[in-house]
Amino acid sequence: MSDIETIMISAAIENCLQRYKPTRILIAYSGGVDSHVLLHALVRSNPSVPVLAVHVHHGLSPNADKWAEHCADVCQQYGVACQCLYVQVENQGKGIEAAARDARYQEFEKLLVSGDILLTAHHADDQIETFMLRLLRGAGLEGLSAMSESRSCGAGLLVRPLLQLQRSELMAYAEDEGFRWVDDESNDDNRYDRNFLRNQLFPLIESRWPQYRQTVTRAINHIQNAAGNEQEQLYPELNHRLTVENALKIVGFEETDRALIMKLLRLWLGLMNLTVPSQKVLEEIVSSVIFARADAEPAVYLKDYSIRRFKTAIYAVPVLAELPRTTIVIKPDVATDIPGVGTVELVSEIAKDDKRWLLSGRFLPLTVAFRVGGERAIPVGRQGSRDLKRLLQEYRIEPWWRDRLPLLYWNGELVMVADQFVCEGFQAAPGEMGYRLKWRRPRT
Repeated sequence: MSDIETIMISAAIENCLQRYKPTRILIAYSGGVDSHVLLHALVRSNPSVPVLAVHVHHGLSPNADKWAEHCADVCQQYGVACQCLYVQVENQGKGIEAAARDARYQEFEKLLVSGDILLTAHHADDQIETFMLRLLRGAGLEGLSAMSESRSCGAGLLVRPLLQLQRSELMAYAEDEGFRWVDDESNDDNRYDRNFLRNQLFPLIESRWPQYRQTVTRAINHIQNAAGNEQEQLYPELNHRLTVENALKIVGFEETDRALIMKLLRLWLGLMNLTVPSQKVLEEIVSSVIFARADAEPAVYLKDYSIRRFKTAIYAVPVLAELPRTTIVIKPDVATDIPGVGTVELVSEIAKDDKRWLLSGRFLPLTVAFRVGGERAIPVGRQGSRDLKRLLQEYRIEPWWRDRLPLLYWNGELVMVADQFVCEGFQAAPGEMGYRLKWRRPRT
């Protein structure tokens, strides 16, 4: 290995750490040669923050236990903490490789907190494979941009510091250092598209065009620049259409070019760090949700979220847990997490004579319940009780939240409906200590 290769790999790591300034570094460590090089180069850089190597045990290979042991041994040798995560891989129609990747990244997202970065060992050859696979599937500009250097992952960032380096450069580094690494036998199975490209097609291309890696990488960079310029042009339109709930207003879409609608959908979903579905699913969202009847409440369900319409906007709604069956007591100024609902907190403040009604502090303790049907209420300032179902329609509460609104009860009486209104007779007088409900709904 030449000194130039060592310098290039070390510089890639140093540039990454200087650019992102993490408070903790996680590294996706499979035990293969690429991630071994990444781990070694990272340790050599002597970062000033904690490092955690994360190995995912997919249980798909008879050698999976040996790989986990190997990773633990290498990490012990390098003085790096190592965590092995066991996942259940369920093939849901996209193929076993995609299912394993989804399971892996779900675990990574759970681990990452704010300030963390997760390093992966993707390199230029991986980038070209991704580009070719997407090209063969008819991807647009965004898809042909392949992998970005970084993206959101959980509460942190996923970063690919080796993306501009070739596999041969990492291999030379590994051989010169005398590494021992694991070889996944499935990499030789050409039934998988990526393996077919790597083992069959690309060697043939290289025999005719030896510099194809550099030229294809250059083309990908051009496409990424073009995609970035297109997104910048779309941001004003997207920002104009976003609501405070991050819903997308669809007013005027019937007169908008469908290609532009599709681009706005992709940008909107990407803004929320959601997996952008296939072209076919996006077309279904346009036809079945956006252009549904005005009085309809259509939905398209994906793995982690659904796209739903209410009035003149569409929403990305997370998959929600079942509502709890036990009694929930909430206390002032203490955040309470409720499965399928989110986080609720009674925030104390002095009531003012400004018509922003607060719940009087005389009505404690409070319990949380949910609609079962037949509830009635009188919002402060109104006369006569109304059916709660009709009130929620009047208050324009999205249908999928109406049965999940936290209803606050005192001694069996409904005193407050979520963060929408206080019931007549239970409001705080001006100058009295009162409470408003802060409700943070689950985010996609």
